[in-house]
Amino acid sequence: MASGRSGGHVDGQRLSAFLDDELPESRAIELTRHVASCATCRGELEALRTTRSALRDLSSVHAPVLTAEVRSLARVRSWSRRVVAISALGTAALALGAAAYVAGAEDGEVVPPVERFLLDHLARVGEGPVPAPLGGPSR
Repeated sequence: MASGRSGGHVDGQRLSAFLDDELPESRAIELTRHVASCATCRGELEALRTTRSALRDLSSVHAPVLTAEVRSLARVRSWSRRVVAISALGTAALALGAAAYVAGAEDGEVVPPVERFLLDHLARVGEGPVPAPLGGPSR
């Protein structure tokens, strides 16, 4: 085992790869034979196993959320909501303006379809005459 040895011993990187089952089978068999006959490498392999086991037994630790980060996120959320609200209002105003322009007469005056309203009223109530709207001209 020429590669992965330092001074006749297997280096830690190769031992770690062995523990993680990352070595080809022929290399793993060769390393197993060496470790069986070398107390130094066997001790190193056992230390790696112990360390790996200890790391796996550790409970997970959640990093505390910093107050500045929370405030920063709140500002970003608030700003985002404002941008969305302003954009929605702008879009609604443009749509309303476009609808008024399209519905308007040639001189710019919006003329409601009175005949349709009259027929709708007669269909619902079944009688006439239709009362004049509040504030409108009376006949």
